[in-house]
Amino acid sequence: MADGPRRDRIEEVTGRPAKEPIRVYAGLHESRDLERTAEAVVDELYRTGAFDRSVLVVMMPAGEGWIPEWHPSSVEFLTGGDSAIASMQYTYLPSALAYYTDKETAGKAARILFDKVEAEVRRQPADGRPKLYIGGESLGAYGGQAVFADKDDLLDRVDGAVWTGTPRESPLWQELTAQRRDGSPEIAPVVDDGRHIRFVTERQNAVNDFYGRPFGMWEAPRVAFAQNPTDPIVWWSWDLLWNEPDWLRERASRKVTSAMRWVPWVTFWQIASDMPRSVRVPGGEGHRYQEDLVPLWAGVLGQDPMADYSKIQRAMREDYRVF
Repeated sequence: MADGPRRDRIEEVTGRPAKEPIRVYAGLHESRDLERTAEAVVDELYRTGAFDRSVLVVMMPAGEGWIPEWHPSSVEFLTGGDSAIASMQYTYLPSALAYYTDKETAGKAARILFDKVEAEVRRQPADGRPKLYIGGESLGAYGGQAVFADKDDLLDRVDGAVWTGTPRESPLWQELTAQRRDGSPEIAPVVDDGRHIRFVTERQNAVNDFYGRPFGMWEAPRVAFAQNPTDPIVWWSWDLLWNEPDWLRERASRKVTSAMRWVPWVTFWQIASDMPRSVRVPGGEGHRYQEDLVPLWAGVLGQDPMADYSKIQRAMREDYRVF
């Protein structure tokens, strides 16, 4: 969270005036619990003037407090630095270990932080408060989604969200996927004709469904779930031991080999063994969400997701080595 584009770099890349972006982060400390850690974040948001910005994003980290740079930097370039990112650490464990041993803490921390930030945003004058977003990847996506009771609660409380690589056990992900339109595949569900919520397997899914049929206007609040067809962290689940999943039965993606078959027990372990390797693949494959996060965040922020963002993407690769 300490790194990121500065005002002069944003101006150089975008050719427009910019502000100095704000990033606020509180780490774990033996002297304070999650409540006090979240309060420290809110205090720092006030100190830095974050509630005067146009966009405020609660960005939940994965294990050890890690946030992939493509998330915050995308927001900062796209808003010209008129943004604040708020986050906090809730575990010292690596993401995979935390998910299997204590994933409930991720949800608890997200609820505490988001509730406190949301309350302060609502205290600001209605005509001057920032728009409130939430984002995160992997365990951070799982925790962030646990803030909301259901789809309606989500749409009532945020101006937008971007989640990448959501673990399949997320209750909100399961609810939305189960509600998908008949004929839309599990890897790219269509929910309410894409009016507010869109599942993205590749960039064009921000404006079209998986089969290329155009959505209508993406109305606010806008929520995006990015999930690569080859991401084992999204598609692994305990019931693979005894149940063939829809995504494998449907065979909707060309990226998943046609030779793959569901076999009790075998498929479960096959996908589980892919998870550690899924972060060591090119962007857009496995558990790597990179360049496409720029246009995806653009769409959620109300900009054109199909515009040319190559200058921003190139700058992020050059400056922060986010490969």
